[in-house]
Amino acid sequence: MIVCTVTCADNLHEAAVMAKSVKEHMSGTKVIVCLAEKKTHPSASKIRYFDQIVLAANLGIPNFAQYLFKYVLFEGVTSLKPHLLKYLMSYYPNERQFVYLDSDMRLFRSPRELMDAMDSNRIVLVPQQLEADSLWDVHLFNGSINSGMVGVTRSEEAMRFVEWWAERTYHYCYFNHQFFADQKWLDLAPSFFDVNMFKHPGYNVAFWNIHEQARKGLHLAAGQLWLTDKPLCIFHYSHYENFLPSSLNKWVADRESSRIVMETYVQDLAETGIQNISLTPWSFDFYDNGERITPESRAKFKSNPYFQEIMTNPFAASNKVFR
Repeated sequence: MIVCTVTCADNLHEAAVMAKSVKEHMSGTKVIVCLAEKKTHPSASKIRYFDQIVLAANLGIPNFAQYLFKYVLFEGVTSLKPHLLKYLMSYYPNERQFVYLDSDMRLFRSPRELMDAMDSNRIVLVPQQLEADSLWDVHLFNGSINSGMVGVTRSEEAMRFVEWWAERTYHYCYFNHQFFADQKWLDLAPSFFDVNMFKHPGYNVAFWNIHEQARKGLHLAAGQLWLTDKPLCIFHYSHYENFLPSSLNKWVADRESSRIVMETYVQDLAETGIQNISLTPWSFDFYDNGERITPESRAKFKSNPYFQEIMTNPFAASNKVFR
């Protein structure tokens, strides 16, 4: 099995924690990181839990510079998820199963239920929430399926899905109500593909679903973290510095388990020794000459077919070209 993620340099410390937890709980699994930067950051090569680092430009995406220039950081990084899966399915023809995990996730135990689901299904997706009574209106904006965890098992159906998703994020991965970057496309996937909706509450536990009955019963038992009646397997530490601790404080009665969830992650991040990397600016926010790309320049490029036609590498230009 291969577990993969996409990250930029400022989140390498989070990716290191995710990779370490995979190595601890999924023996023999390869961890492969796509780095969405112009060059491999020196810190990336020092993380021993990464089996391979591949630069985004080496995924085989056509007209890569034109494709990426139109996206801001969040859009660009998330747009790469299906392209990475597509690349890995080609690069590792003997590997059968591939799991994408966001870099800010951490495993607390072996994901046996997920592996069982992938043995029986070609495409495994995870809902944002499990309980209809708790559905927030916000999911009309960001989608009902979370793209932070996607599993595919080698098959024609899985490849069709990955290629379909990649085609859409290539052109339309904008952070707005219509697309929410890469994510809302996944809401359509069950209509077009044979998808398994993986509903185990111990996976993809996050600030936006910890209020659910199946999850807010987080507690410690026999030295392991459990939810109401299921074991905690994968925690999604999105917004761990703000929304997550406030959500835990609001919904989880067992303060000790909340403390363990947070302190475990903070300690893991500190042990990477590269926390200061979070201050690293995104290299694709700059032209090759070092000038910062303005939002106006990106907007003009993505809305003007003339620029897209004549500029094979917009990163070699400057803001004055778009004035």
